[in-house]
Amino acid sequence: MLNLFLILFLPAIFGIWWIALEFYDYPTILLCRYQPPSLPVAFYFATWIAFQATLYTILPGSISMGQPTPAGERLSYRLNGFKCWLVSVLTILLLWAAGVIDLHFIALNWGDFLSASTYYAWTLAILAVFKAHLAPSHLMDRKFSGNLFTDMYNGIELHPRIGEYWDVKLFHNGHCAMTGWTLIDLSFIALQYQKYGFITNSIVIVSLLRALVSVDFLWNEDWYLRSIDICEEPFGFYFAFGSGFFLHFMYTLQSQYLIQYPVSVSPGTAFFLLLLGGTGYVIYYLASDQKNTVRKTGGDCVVAGERAKCIKAQFVTKDGVIQENLLIYSGLWGIVRHPNYVGALLMTLAMGGVCGFDCLLPWTESIFATIFLTMRSLRDDTKCARKYGHQWNLYREKVRWNLLPGVF
Repeated sequence: MLNLFLILFLPAIFGIWWIALEFYDYPTILLCRYQPPSLPVAFYFATWIAFQATLYTILPGSISMGQPTPAGERLSYRLNGFKCWLVSVLTILLLWAAGVIDLHFIALNWGDFLSASTYYAWTLAILAVFKAHLAPSHLMDRKFSGNLFTDMYNGIELHPRIGEYWDVKLFHNGHCAMTGWTLIDLSFIALQYQKYGFITNSIVIVSLLRALVSVDFLWNEDWYLRSIDICEEPFGFYFAFGSGFFLHFMYTLQSQYLIQYPVSVSPGTAFFLLLLGGTGYVIYYLASDQKNTVRKTGGDCVVAGERAKCIKAQFVTKDGVIQENLLIYSGLWGIVRHPNYVGALLMTLAMGGVCGFDCLLPWTESIFATIFLTMRSLRDDTKCARKYGHQWNLYREKVRWNLLPGVF
């Protein structure tokens, strides 16, 4: 019953943040002003999804192999995320310049887009259950709980696909979510200008940092194929809601806040926040690059000026085949087990900082990310200990700390 409750009411719970900003000067009063999306918004939302699906299908891209699945499969992925992002952004800007669309339309109809995303997540979750039972992509890479609502919430199929390369998870969390961030920020910038006649440096800073994350993600799309999201999370309501609703609405709260309260920061503060966010990005990028270089070369490479240091850890797939992964403890990965998380958290601090300290609301992303990534690091530790056994214990002796040396 808990999973049914989460499926039905989680969107409304998170919708409180927008309601608080829009109608109540940001106190989080538990009132529900939810309503179905207007027909124009529903049309634009459906057109957007169809446009992204078309780009994902027709644009060329390199083919990359993913990690071995629990059943021993190795899937191929067409990587064209950055091209899709570029075409999408240029198309929107050209349509705006030609007077076909209003750039602030998304921000102006934010509540309706929130509602449309909710219905879309529900639809995806239902379709995912039917597909897992009637037309699964990979029979052995399914997880059944025995409870319909648990299956709908957690997901059943690990890698639902349409055809050989069309990956449902990569499409939603990569193409729709990351490209959506950029267009959402552009829309809120346009609305701020329309509303006040100026654009604050705060909304520019937060939009630049978020665009940096999006472009990096899509330019290095191959890295995402080795993430927990792709390798371990089935596709259900949790994944659909996270990529279609949560990332768009909770991770853009700073831009939403700056529409209601257009604060600017001093040049010195702006420089510090850009430096903090940039440092976080560099840490995140270097950590991801070091890890993927080691994986691609089988450990035969140089990391941070020295030969890569790794532990060869074996595990057994569902069909009894022995596979091997490399546990790196060189460079940033020799300091903490999740340096990429550290970089991401520094960026969220910078994006919250542009809004000041008068309200806790724009700090939601930073607070949530800290809790979520801390819990995920603990969950990773438990899963890896079960997966790799004594080899994971050896790795923990090499790298003692999860996120913060000397503390955690």
